[in-house]
Amino acid sequence: MWEWIKQKLRSAAFNDVASLHLISAHYTWGNYAGIALRMYLEKDHPFRIALTPHFYRTTFTLESAASLLFNPDGMLARFLNYEYHGGIEENFKMQLDKAANFSTWTDDLAKRNLLDDPLIAIANDGVELYQILTQYISDLIDYIYPDDKSVNKDEGMKEVFKYISEHIAGGPEQFSKESLKKVNVRKQLFAL
Repeated sequence: MWEWIKQKLRSAAFNDVASLHLISAHYTWGNYAGIALRMYLEKDHPFRIALTPHFYRTTFTLESAASLLFNPDGMLARFLNYEYHGGIEENFKMQLDKAANFSTWTDDLAKRNLLDDPLIAIANDGVELYQILTQYISDLIDYIYPDDKSVNKDEGMKEVFKYISEHIAGGPEQFSKESLKKVNVRKQLFAL
């Protein structure tokens, strides 16, 4: 009986973590960011050029994987020991609702009481990666836009910001150089 209980717990934990990762990291942040860059920035825009390697084939990969992962006959449904309707499907919807709310990586970790845990890799290496990417994106935006006046002239970047803001609730509302940094650090982290 104890082995059966452990198996059920492992399956439940795997389902939650796998769907959170797939939906939050890939299907929400990675997808919206990749789409926005391609829809609103010209091919020779320096920001699009810098981020293209991180979003290469994201949309194609997500579309290809959707039927394998998220339908009743897909891999996740067959692998997990839940009913699809009312079980896995509801969990996917719940994770999608959670993923469509903006917060920074460090805020996410703090909410889960993981920020200062020395045994949790995402709290150690993840925060360091977040800091590196924060600096990378910040420097890139500073290089492209020396001031708020120059960023406000970039209609394509305004559209990128608007698109992401429409799909991810709770992010910065005003378009500015600083709010652009905050939104782009979050999406860049998940795209890697």
